[in-house]
Amino acid sequence: MQGYIAIVERCAAQHFEVLFPDLDGCRCHGRSVEDALARGRRTVERHLKQLRRRGVRPPKPRPSFEMLDEAARRRAVAA
Repeated sequence: MQGYIAIVERCAAQHFEVLFPDLDGCRCHGRSVEDALARGRRTVERHLKQLRRRGVRPPKPRPSFEMLDEAARRRAVAA
């Protein structure tokens, strides 16, 4: 996922959301954590490709300790 850390949250029974705080608007859903992360990889690739097409430089990933703090605040898991 290009070094971007995903935050995985349970939204409902059998439903997980993955978001990438460093990539504004980059998120997806899955029926399991594994499914959500697999979809997340593809979503990040597409998001970065769109940014490059528009001539926008992708942001640098933040350090993992910052993402762990954010995940803890959300009561989620960072991956």
